[in-house]
Amino acid sequence: RSMASPTTVLVAAAYGSHGDVQPMYALAIALARKPNTRVHFFVSSKHADRLAARQDATMLHEVIVVQEPDVDDKWSPGKWEGAVKGPKAIARRWLLTARPLYALMQARIATSGSTVIVAHPLNFAARLLHDATGLPYATVALAPWLMRSRTQCYGWPLVSGGSWTPAWIKEMGYYVLDLLIDSLVVPGELGLRSMYDDLVAVDNVPSSSTQQEEEEEQEGSSSSVTITVTCTDANNTTRPIPPPPRRILDRWFHSPMRILALWPSWYYPQQPDWPTQLVNCGGFPLFDEKNDDDDLGSEEVASFVKTCVDDKAPLLVVTPGTTNPLLCTTAFFDAALGAAQAASSRPGTQTTTIPVRVLLLTPHKDAVLATKRYEAMHARGEALHASYAPLSGVLAHAKHAALVHH
Repeated sequence: RSMASPTTVLVAAAYGSHGDVQPMYALAIALARKPNTRVHFFVSSKHADRLAARQDATMLHEVIVVQEPDVDDKWSPGKWEGAVKGPKAIARRWLLTARPLYALMQARIATSGSTVIVAHPLNFAARLLHDATGLPYATVALAPWLMRSRTQCYGWPLVSGGSWTPAWIKEMGYYVLDLLIDSLVVPGELGLRSMYDDLVAVDNVPSSSTQQEEEEEQEGSSSSVTITVTCTDANNTTRPIPPPPRRILDRWFHSPMRILALWPSWYYPQQPDWPTQLVNCGGFPLFDEKNDDDDLGSEEVASFVKTCVDDKAPLLVVTPGTTNPLLCTTAFFDAALGAAQAASSRPGTQTTTIPVRVLLLTPHKDAVLATKRYEAMHARGEALHASYAPLSGVLAHAKHAALVHH
């Protein structure tokens, strides 16, 4: 490819937890290392300051901050009502973010050279931009449960089961789930149907920031975002605007062109009815924001791990994820602490002189403090809570460690 025509890559990781955003950042950095490639990385304000401060962020052409909408999507840990309210709140966050993200991505379509879109499948703006412009588009599947199968599938409520479960039962479960999800994201003023209705065919994408600014001035001071797109393909042939999507999570939210699977082939077998455009990239990203070998997230965690190493104490690292309402519970953390105590002194064996230490990694501090065991174990230096710590650093230092991971 000519050096005079760089490839512009729009990598969208606008929202989500650490586990959603970190792999997208790692992918953006890997793409930025490619010659003659210019990467724009779109990230939510929740994660922007932390990632933009990294040294390798200078490899990116631009880090674009997408403001987090004011949505109360804190789930209730351990309560089924959290499993009900959570998806509704998260769906609202997806929709409130879609239009601003669309405008930001559209404004960075290259006027020379090629433009490629790479996004998490739940970044609806990326799919919308692809449908409107025909730009090459890839979605990133971070876990196998995102790929539906009527043969073998795990992770989907109402559906999970092996090959012994009839395909028609799985299909019925998927259909019920799709009815529920579509009811949250398709209708309404913020819904995807409204976004597709707002697509306006124009002759071409704004060729300069000046033209874009003139259009914004003409729109006035309205806070709404008007979606304006080019409905032409690479041969400048007008294309019809696609119809509003149905059954969002069935096929629509995956790219019809390329799906990048970020897990090793041994982790989950390829299913015969998975999309043919799926490509297994060979492994996990294994990126956790560690800046150097001595980075353990905080001085408190570093001191705790160093004490484990100095005392040659076994370490149990427990992290149930940041957004799982049924695992981030007092009962779960208390069970983890109890397991460490039981392992330190098992009946029928010699009592261990060095107790098992426990590092609880979760943003749900209240659930940890409410356990029966944490306060006493913390006072003895046997347990520590932290909101976050890079696992690669912790496990590299603590050689005698076990990991309980969501």
